[in-house]
Amino acid sequence: MRAGWRGWRRSAPTVALALSLMEAPVVEAQATASVTDSVALRQAAEALVAALSTGDADRIRRFVEERFSAEALRRQGGADLMTDYLGSLFIEHGPLEVRASAMRTMGPMTMPMQWAYGDLSGAWLGLTIDLGSDGIRRFGVQRGPTPGILPVDAPSEPAGIPAYLESSLRRAAEAKLFSGVVVVTRGGEALFQGAYGMADEGAGRAMALGTRIPLASAAKMFTAVAIGQLVQEGVVSFDDRLSKWVPEYPAQVGDQVTVRHLLTHTSGIEMDDDPGFHAALRSARSMEDILAAHLRYLPRMNEGRFQDFHPLDHYDYTNEGIDLLGLIVERASGVPWHEYLHRRVFEPAGMSATASDLLESVPDLVHGYTFRVVVDGRVVPRPSWRPAPPMEELRYRPAGSSVATAGDAARFMDALFAGTLLSRELVEEMTSRQIAIIPQLDQWYGLGFMRWTSDGVASVGHIGGAPGMSTLIEHYPDLGYTVVVLSNHDGGYLGASTRIREAIAKAEGATGAR
Repeated sequence: MRAGWRGWRRSAPTVALALSLMEAPVVEAQATASVTDSVALRQAAEALVAALSTGDADRIRRFVEERFSAEALRRQGGADLMTDYLGSLFIEHGPLEVRASAMRTMGPMTMPMQWAYGDLSGAWLGLTIDLGSDGIRRFGVQRGPTPGILPVDAPSEPAGIPAYLESSLRRAAEAKLFSGVVVVTRGGEALFQGAYGMADEGAGRAMALGTRIPLASAAKMFTAVAIGQLVQEGVVSFDDRLSKWVPEYPAQVGDQVTVRHLLTHTSGIEMDDDPGFHAALRSARSMEDILAAHLRYLPRMNEGRFQDFHPLDHYDYTNEGIDLLGLIVERASGVPWHEYLHRRVFEPAGMSATASDLLESVPDLVHGYTFRVVVDGRVVPRPSWRPAPPMEELRYRPAGSSVATAGDAARFMDALFAGTLLSRELVEEMTSRQIAIIPQLDQWYGLGFMRWTSDGVASVGHIGGAPGMSTLIEHYPDLGYTVVVLSNHDGGYLGASTRIREAIAKAEGATGAR
């Protein structure tokens, strides 16, 4: 079955829908909900999913006009935009079916959640609905965590994992729901590898095991390891002040922020919403160029109130902190950041196809495809795949400019946990829980690494994403598996990685199928 979008009509909404818009209002939605009957909420979710799963624009639009309240449509930009959003969910995840209902605690709120499953994509979506007498008032989607329901056809022994993954990933690729490369190792030995979809549709180039794919933020782990090596050698300390290595930074910031703050995303240094800063990064050719962009646009951060600046006591994701770590690596080692990674991280791990300096053309590089476009400076979902624009600011940047094959990414994680790149004691420290992301879901950040638990499986690694790229590189420390999913589609790792984790969980008895 091909998950195709039928009867599409292009709309031109005046209010854009940001990437995370549907996730953002979940807590508020439940706080103002006037219908709490579980049967009514389940029925509303089933009706929404049934319309979405047709892949028919007219059918989805009729549902939106009939079932969403006028206030909801006004707030979200109109029926066209909501139709676009639901259509993009179909393009990304294919047909869905509501499989379970459960209560989910998020912060101070406990809310009913309807779990929809994509049989072809393998993805779980948690749906929250604020239902009133006038219809659906708010609608939220939670990606990532799953309800812990394992597929009954998943293997009961590790030996059955390769055949199961090949079958399920092939079906997803044939339905245009996955494009990318997957590698799974067990105990450092290859268990499964496969390439699916197209690396370049225009040229007719199929995805291959040797295809290089941008890692986006998953590459942050490389710079974290570099810092760890310098700490291990006594050159750098996690408690060093930023001003020790970057004295050019304003003292009000540099004297308070530490290397630890930068690694845990608690520095408070963030300029991602400044278009001028992004424009400066696109022309950066060195770490000094990146620093110059920081110094130029830092006064605009927090409206220039440097006297009010303090590091944070909570997690707030920032690319700028990782860029500063790359500068520290360069200054502490006396070697350009990208050369340090090549000599001290990539070569020891056997990563011969990985590069972090993308200023020159890269052979065998994948082309990305996205269902999101920018309208009036805002990101808008569209229910069709199109070539992603080049990410010029990711050509030379510690926060995410690396490209790699999936095999190289797996070699990195296996080398890390084998003690090749860092001592095992330091790996344990850097991958331990340091700061909460969503503690109710057991999602944490360490010193440059994410840590989470799903389906009873503890995982350490990192995700990455940008238009036309979606990556997951993770290791299951309790079970000895490494999982890599690199995709050239928005959100492409989600369903594939869920399939893999569920298969491993069932085969290893981490949790039970229900």
